[in-house]
Amino acid sequence: MLVFRQLQRPQAITFDLDDTLYDNGPIIRRATAKLQDYITTEHPAIAALVPSQWNPCRKAAIRQDPRLSSDMTRLRKAVLRRLGELAGYSAEQCEQLAESGYQVFYQARSDFSINENVYSLLSELVKHMPIVAITNGNVDLQQVGIGHLFSACYQANIHAPMKPSPVMFDRALVELGLPAERVLHVGDHLVKDVWAAHQVGMQSAWFACNREMNLRNEPCRILPTVQLCALNDLLKLVG
Repeated sequence: MLVFRQLQRPQAITFDLDDTLYDNGPIIRRATAKLQDYITTEHPAIAALVPSQWNPCRKAAIRQDPRLSSDMTRLRKAVLRRLGELAGYSAEQCEQLAESGYQVFYQARSDFSINENVYSLLSELVKHMPIVAITNGNVDLQQVGIGHLFSACYQANIHAPMKPSPVMFDRALVELGLPAERVLHVGDHLVKDVWAAHQVGMQSAWFACNREMNLRNEPCRILPTVQLCALNDLLKLVG
């Protein structure tokens, strides 16, 4: 563990999820493949449009409603609806495609188990203090099997912009009822997690589970309070 600035013993810990507690890339790729298989089988007319039209439809949806850039659920449904429109589907068929297609993706997106060591760490931490999730993603923590360990989960949406916006951090602090400096945020991104946490007065711990942690390779606006060598380093801060 590398300490870059004065560290106070935290009274609560907030966690980023994707690429902090688990490697999110393979999960998203698998979920995307599941959705593609579903579309190919059930909606071949849509499948023919996906390679060339998915990204243009995505950009068009965000142009129409910029808030969708923070809401992965609504954005994916909007893209599916638009693809249905391009294929000549009725409004009802477009809505059915959006709902059924999204459910295929979302079930696969949350179809994994957390590493046993990470689960054990979270289980130990909650004996000492509350832990909260603050994520730009939309994983279902109950399906993953760790929802019961978190006192709250804040997910980016049209009413709560993605990190590094302070909105979700501020809401977590209100819920915890603690001074910001007594809360430690753990995340893999030096801007969306570390800088964002410091902007609201929280301490930060930098940890990425999916890549080498080299400051030279990362976008950086401010150094974290601490850089963890392993997530289990957190136990040294709560004893």
